[in-house]
Parts: sequence; C-alpha cells; structure tokens
Amino acid sequence: MTLTLRVQAETYAALRRHLRSAEPSETGTFVVLGRTPSSESGPDLILRELVLPRASDWRYQEEDCLTPTTSYINRAAVRAEHLRAGLGFVHSHPSPFHPAALSPVDESSSGLMFRNLAQILGDAPLASIVFTPSTFAGLGLQGIGYSVSNVDHIRIIGDRLETLHSAGSMPHPEAKPIDRQRNERQILAIGEQGVARLSGFRVGIVGVGGTGSCVAEQLVRIGVSNLTLIDDDKMSLSNTTRVYGSRAADAKRKRSKVDVVGKHLERIRPGVIVDRRAISVTEPDLLPALSGLDFVFGCTDTDSSRAILNDLAYKFFVPVLDLGCRIDATGGELRGEYGRARYLRPGLPCLWCTGTIDGRKIVQETLSPDERARLQASGYGSFLGPQPSVIHLTTLVASLGVHEFLTIAARSGPPHDGGWYSVSLHDPFLQRVTSKVDADCRCLRMTGAGEDGAIVA
Repeated sequence: MTLTLRVQAETYAALRRHLRSAEPSETGTFVVLGRTPSSESGPDLILRELVLPRASDWRYQEEDCLTPTTSYINRAAVRAEHLRAGLGFVHSHPSPFHPAALSPVDESSSGLMFRNLAQILGDAPLASIVFTPSTFAGLGLQGIGYSVSNVDHIRIIGDRLETLHSAGSMPHPEAKPIDRQRNERQILAIGEQGVARLSGFRVGIVGVGGTGSCVAEQLVRIGVSNLTLIDDDKMSLSNTTRVYGSRAADAKRKRSKVDVVGKHLERIRPGVIVDRRAISVTEPDLLPALSGLDFVFGCTDTDSSRAILNDLAYKFFVPVLDLGCRIDATGGELRGEYGRARYLRPGLPCLWCTGTIDGRKIVQETLSPDERARLQASGYGSFLGPQPSVIHLTTLVASLGVHEFLTIAARSGPPHDGGWYSVSLHDPFLQRVTSKVDADCRCLRMTGAGEDGAIVA
C-alpha cells in the first residue's frame, strides 16, 4: 500500500519556501498530521500544520546533514499530542547531487523516530519526507501494528487541484486513455491535458434530484469516469419533472434515485463506473467512502447534510462544491428565483462563516415526522415541507457548478478566485461574490483534524 498526503495549497507553498530558505544547507520542519478514515484505497495523511523550527533547533545543520535538537522534537510531539494528531518530519536535499530518495541515514533515523514517537503518540500516523529541487520521497506509518509504506503522492487542495508523484511512482488516480473523436470539441476548449485530468477524478454527488442528476449527466459527458451517487430517496412522480433520465415508470416502481440516474449515465457512456449509495449522507458508515473521493458536489436541500459536507471539506481536505436553489412563490406566482455555486476548501469561507447553514434548522430537520407536523401547525418550520422547484433553475445552477469544477479540476481558464456565483433570474443578475473567513468560526479550529484529531479551542 502507498500513502497520499493531502495538504492545503497555502500550507504547501509555505513549506516549500521554508525548505529553500537555508540553501545550500539542508533544513526541515516537523508537521502535524491527521488522517482520513480507511477506505478502499486506504487512509490518507493530512498535513494539518507546520511546527517551524527556531534558529537554535538544529543540533547539526550542513549541506548533507540535518539533526533536530531534543527540545525541538519534544515541542513538536507536545503539539501533536495536544491535537490528538500524528507527526512527520520533512526536510530538504537541496544539492542536485542528492538522490531523489531518503538516504540510508534518513531511513535509519526515521525508524528510530517512529519507534520513539509511537511511545508518546500511540496509534497516530507518522511520516518522514524529503524534497529535492524537483521531486520528493517519503515513508509513512499509520500507527502501531501497521507496516511502513511509501508516501508516493501529494494532493494539493487550492484554487486548482494538483497531485504530485514521487520519483518512480505511478500516477494516482490513473487517468484513462482519451477518446479523441468523442472529445474533439472539448479538447479544443480545455486541451488534452484538461480532458485527461477529468478522467482520473473520483467524484461524488450528494443528492441526485434535479440539480444532482444534471451535474451527473454533465460530468459523464465531459469525461469523468468514476462517480459515486449518494441519495436515500426514491422516485416520486413529481421528481420526474426535474430528474434527468427519469420516467413515470420509475416513480410507479418506486426505484431509488441513484439507480435511475446510474442507469441513465451508463446508457450515455458505457464503461463509466457508477457507485450507487442509496443511503443518507448523515449515516456515519458513509464517511470512509466520502473521505476517499477526490471531489464532491453537494446538491442536497437540507442544512444537516450541508453541515456534514462542510466538515468533509475542512476536516478531511476533500474539496466540495455546494450548490443551492431557492424559489420564492406565493399562490403559484413566482416572485424570485435564486441560485448559488460555492467552492469549499481550507482557506476559503465555510458555510458557517457565511451564514448559509443554520443550527436551528438542523435541529428541526432531525425531528420526527409528528414533531415536524406540530412545529408547522404552530406556524414554525415552513421550510420542512416540499419546496417549489423547476428544472430550468436546477439546470442553471448545475451548469454553474460544473463550470467551477472545470476551473478547479481541469485547470481551464484562470485559477479559481475564491469567490462564488450568486444568481437571480428576476432582477436579473449573475455576480461573483467574495466573503471572508470568520476568525471565530469552527472551520479554522477543525482544519485538517481528520478522523481522530481534536477541534482546538
């Protein structure tokens, strides 16, 4: 098994600047590590924060030698223990004559470090990584009882998504060959590399109603080869006015939405991998599958589901696009049609920061059907019933989301600017909105915490 390290783009840039700061001598830093739950591909490591050294933290520091002091090791271990996290040591081999690998001395000292730190940090992940000017190599240990594995991939989560591969490793995820005839027009728009990148992504869609089914169809048509559909709902006749690929017979047979949409995608593109999960995203058992994805579209209409996807983006470094639609109507008369497409990742405002999700609404969504009925009879919780929805709006918002995905994943056009789309069809306007991270928001305290890490105060 090989390991992937997930890292926020801004943290990765700071790490690389630090590793170049002492050239021609080596330098390094301890890093606090979280991890994702075990999935089919195994758990990933998460770089939560840097524990940068002071000038006095090196016992030896030369062009081919770097040894941290005991006090630096202890300070880093205390920080990791406080966060219920693991610890890694990252250092540089700045000379062009250094091999793109951990040296025998590095491997020996890493083994000693793993044994000593395991006594303090228990089952927490440990890692040792070296960067040369052009590549990297590393070893990781997922905890007591695990064997040492190579750290072969670094996934950078930022305005664009990038995966680095260690010297001699296989690309991950492995892209499929491009059908140039099928993708002729798309290649003209985003290039062969852009199409190839899309084919390697494992993309999840949470909620496959009007918005999610449209997203799924567009993703398959632009070349995404591996989709996970998540929705515990069954088809009703009213769904057929919006759900792509659905028919009245599907509602009559009460087929699950994931099966209806999954079959539709397979007809469009035979050979596409569609993992159907007829389960609520609020089920804890779904977390390993969610955290093992490369990208997730949130097309759900409940705040409790959005809160889970929000945590997924910030705790586990799985980038999420939150899509939402809202129609204001009274007595069958449209008064407003609104939509949004917002990118969620560490470093950008989360849904709590912007007031998009409401804790009171989440509590009301967890009530029993009888409790909801009583609440609505009292004049509260009007949002708990069916909401107005029309296919033209869900399709528009889905298209905005896919456009954002192309910018981030296929790297088409300029880098993502950190803003989000807000649309109103009655004013009308399509505008790019920017907002700031709330300094008191929980997203800052849970960034990179992973499966076991503490949410800092």
